[in-house]
Amino acid sequence: MSRINPEVTNGSVIPQVESSFFLNRPESRFAIGVLAVDSSIIPGRQNEYEAYLQLRRRVYVEQTGYLSPEDIQPDGTDRDEDDTRSIAFAVVENRGIDQRLVATARLIRKDLGVSIGADPRPLPVEQEWPEAFTDLPSEPKSAEVSRLISRYEKPAIQEINKRKLYAELLAYARANGIVSAYAFVDEKLERDLRRVVPTRRLGTPKYVGQYHTINVPIEIDMPQLAERLEVADPGSLTIRQAKIGEIAYYGTLKHVSEAA
Repeated sequence: MSRINPEVTNGSVIPQVESSFFLNRPESRFAIGVLAVDSSIIPGRQNEYEAYLQLRRRVYVEQTGYLSPEDIQPDGTDRDEDDTRSIAFAVVENRGIDQRLVATARLIRKDLGVSIGADPRPLPVEQEWPEAFTDLPSEPKSAEVSRLISRYEKPAIQEINKRKLYAELLAYARANGIVSAYAFVDEKLERDLRRVVPTRRLGTPKYVGQYHTINVPIEIDMPQLAERLEVADPGSLTIRQAKIGEIAYYGTLKHVSEAA
């Protein structure tokens, strides 16, 4: 099981960041978008990317115990070999007096970083559950959702940010021809995901030593997720799909006092 530390609060793991996202949108409360591709940081988003790595470390090491301190890089960040074939996403909050990075996700693309003529490296879920892919390996244009984190003092806002991430990940996948998406999660997160994200189990629960917990492999039903998001917010997915490289905004700063 994970080694959750109840003394580490959500508020304590959220890193502050000097973000430029709100220079031209000072009235906006939240910003969401891509920070890096294959560990290549998008110009102007260095601060946000560093905070993205810090939130990952604080949650995975200090709060949940999914990773050990020995897994952390010398610079104090959580990074691994899959970051070199991933798209990094984040949600940044504008509180007027400062900004915080409150949610993250990465999309590990099987087709990134592949040498000409070489076979794509299996996704982490394929490496942990090879028996689930014996008859039908994942397509080269497959991806895996990883480091999905949303932290906030108020559960309702935390859930909103999480759902915004789901939509952003799906918009990116559709815009880039991703045909299937996977993940492996603990059973609590699996239940949480199913409230919004339709999933299918691919195998039996298994203890994953790297994360010190029991996980299950899942496949995300991308078409059904798109239908659900369209019902909840008509037209928004299509708009984000066309503007996936741009930062998107939601919420207004007039409600900032609610976060205090």
